Amino acid sequence: MRCLSPYSNYALQVIAPQVKRGVNQQGVLSEYQEGIEVIAQFRRSGLLEHEIEVALLTFNFGGLPENVNPLTRISVFDSEVFCEETYEDEETRAAMQERIDQRLVKLQEKRGQSEFIIVEAPLKPIPWPSYDKNDAEKILELQAELEIAPEVVRLYEEENKGRTEIIEAMLALEDPEAHAEDPEVREGATVGA
Repeated sequence: MRCLSPYSNYALQVIAPQVKRGVNQQGVLSEYQEGIEVIAQFRRSGLLEHEIEVALLTFNFGGLPENVNPLTRISVFDSEVFCEETYEDEETRAAMQERIDQRLVKLQEKRGQSEFIIVEAPLKPIPWPSYDKNDAEKILELQAELEIAPEVVRLYEEENKGRTEIIEAMLALEDPEAHAEDPEVREGATVGA
């Protein structure tokens, strides 16, 4: 999940450790923290093209000095990148990313859009108008006939329908040598070739 803030180098406590009380070794009641703490440290780099328009339409940059580009103030937090940099184990990484993403959604609901916003990636464009009405065989046929790049069809299919026969056929067209060993993929690829 990607988030934008109108504040340079914005930081947000996403997950707080639990504060507990107990008696220490000297017999004195004291507080201690248990569990993990996750701080989302937004960075002033990595702003993607589609995010620029969203940020400019969403944030109020009032009080910004004259001739200062508001884009220089926007900072970015990417939970996927954070988890890749922080957690070595793939299972832990996936679990933490899900937990962080859920927490970010709740925090944005509480705080509104003045501190940060969650930005979704734009959807892949439909390869042709009747695509969603076509069956797999027709898609492979039209892809070749219309000379649509296999990557365009594959990305749309992965994001929307997820039909493996189409995805595998497009992968075979994108890289025929890598898929030459699999006869099913080779057959599917020749249908659209």
